[in-house]
Amino acid sequence: MRRLTYLCLITLLLSAVAYAQTPAAPATPPQTAAVPKPAATSSAAPSGGPVATIDFMRALTENGEGKKATNKLNAEFTSRQTKLQAKQKEGQDAQSKLQAGDKVLADAVKADLSKKIEQVSTDLNRMNEDYQREMSELQQQYLSPIADVVKKVVANYAAEKGYAVVFDVSQEANNIIFQSPSADITQDVIVRIDEETSKNPIKAPTGAPTAAPARPPGAAPATPPKPPTPDPTKKP
Repeated sequence: MRRLTYLCLITLLLSAVAYAQTPAAPATPPQTAAVPKPAATSSAAPSGGPVATIDFMRALTENGEGKKATNKLNAEFTSRQTKLQAKQKEGQDAQSKLQAGDKVLADAVKADLSKKIEQVSTDLNRMNEDYQREMSELQQQYLSPIADVVKKVVANYAAEKGYAVVFDVSQEANNIIFQSPSADITQDVIVRIDEETSKNPIKAPTGAPTAAPARPPGAAPATPPKPPTPDPTKKP
């Protein structure tokens, strides 16, 4: 079962500031990610008709448009992760140099290395905050329109088949103790999502999140220089 990797992997980014003690390690993708999904329903089966189950995560990401969106989001995350790892290595190198030459380096060199390590830590925190915000915005741009189609298809499918309730089982914690395989409508819904999007294509998201320009900590925003003041004692 495919799961998104880009958003929960953001937790890796905060760990990058620990470069002084530990070497960089490759990310381990988690199994779940927060995505738009329908509101929770009661666990009690109603008497108005049969019930069904759906893996909303699969329905969202395994249809044609969902796969495209997931690939784009993973590429966006990988790009940001690469930049963070490069910055992390920069701090690790400075830390190693400081530790190796602690007894032979001049005080000025030690001060410069310490300053660089502190700056890298600050940069990592700032980059992490920016990237979390950007990935959250991209998730909404790419997945929300598809989630709307999934909910529409599920509603129409349930009405057609006479289901009174459709339970989402994509979360690890749910109230479903047992379900028959015949109650799972996920694959049927995926097929219908592809049919729906082929007839009514989803518009590509416009715009992209932008990061604020970097500047040294505590520095004020740049201002244009003032023109020189003419000297009244000098003739043109």
